[in-house]
Amino acid sequence: MTIGADRLVEFARRYVLSDDETIEWMKAVGDGTDTPVVALSTAERGLSVAVVRGLLQAERASFVAAVVAVTLEDEDFDGPAPREFLLMLHDGSAVHLADAGAVAALGERVLSGDLPPAAYAELLVHGQWPGSWPKEVVGDPVAWRHRYPAGAPLPDVEPLSVRLAGGTMTLTFAATRRMADLSGQFTLDVSVWSVSIPPGAPATWQARTVAESVPV
Repeated sequence: MTIGADRLVEFARRYVLSDDETIEWMKAVGDGTDTPVVALSTAERGLSVAVVRGLLQAERASFVAAVVAVTLEDEDFDGPAPREFLLMLHDGSAVHLADAGAVAALGERVLSGDLPPAAYAELLVHGQWPGSWPKEVVGDPVAWRHRYPAGAPLPDVEPLSVRLAGGTMTLTFAATRRMADLSGQFTLDVSVWSVSIPPGAPATWQARTVAESVPV
C-alpha cells in the first residue's frame, strides 16, 4: 500500500503534535513512492515523518499498512535524535508504540495469529525501551554472539520462546541496545523480557537488564 504525504501529515497531527501546535512549514519528498518523507516545523520544533521499510516484521502483518518513524530533527542530542514509531493500520487508525496501553492492546493480535510473537517482541523493544539507539531482538543467540569479538563479555541468553497454558501466552526473549560513547567505542546493553498475553485482557511485560555497557 502506498502512503501519501498528506496521510503522514494527518497522522502527525493526530498522534504526535499537541493540540496547540500549528504546522508553520512543510515539505514532502518522494510523495507517491513507497517511502515518502515529510519535513515539517511548528513554533516549538522541527520533525520528519517517514515511512520506513524493512525495520519491523509487523509491517508484513495483514492489518498494518506501514511503519512510520517520527524524528525530532532541529536540536543537538547526545546520541541519535529522538525517534518514535507508529503502525499505520488499514482501517485508518494508528498504534503509537510509545503508548504502553496501545501496545498492550495489540496482544490480542498475537493470540489470534494476526501478529507473530517475534514481531510483537520487536514492537516492545522499539517502543517501550527508552532511547533511539539501534535495538534488536536476539532471535538466534549463537549467531548473535558470533557477530562480536570472541572476548566480548556478553551474557548467556536464551532464544525467543513462546509457551501457551490455559489460554495465556508467555513470551520470553532477549534484546540489545547498541550505543556509542564520545570516543566512538560501541557498547551493548542487554535485557531479558517476559511478556504475558492473557485472553480478553491487555498484555503485560517486564524487562530486566542483564548486562550494561558491554564493550564490543
